[in-house]
Amino acid sequence: MAINEFTKKRVELLLDNYCKNKVPMHLRDQIKLSYEIRGNNVTLYEERPHFQDPLEWTKSVVAQFRYNPNEEIWAIYWKRYTGKWYKYDDAEPNLNLEVLIEIVDRDQLGLFWG
Repeated sequence: MAINEFTKKRVELLLDNYCKNKVPMHLRDQIKLSYEIRGNNVTLYEERPHFQDPLEWTKSVVAQFRYNPNEEIWAIYWKRYTGKWYKYDDAEPNLNLEVLIEIVDRDQLGLFWG
């Protein structure tokens, strides 16, 4: 079962605001944030101009938020260089997605922002 429409709209509002406000205005031609919702997963990306073609933007994964609709909770995952996803063990799953976004934003272990 995918994220319901109410939850999806809430996620879009939260992440639209986060992506818009995270990058200072004077850097938006060099970096931007975006996200993608697929099923119960919401993946946060960092985008930068490609070094060979500045008109083409490349995406790098930052984090993934996974929703459990049965319990209505979110968990954070980080992606290793091998391409495999791992649950972020330093944060318990949470009903409140904002809490998990803040954990990714602070990135105390350097797993999300490098």
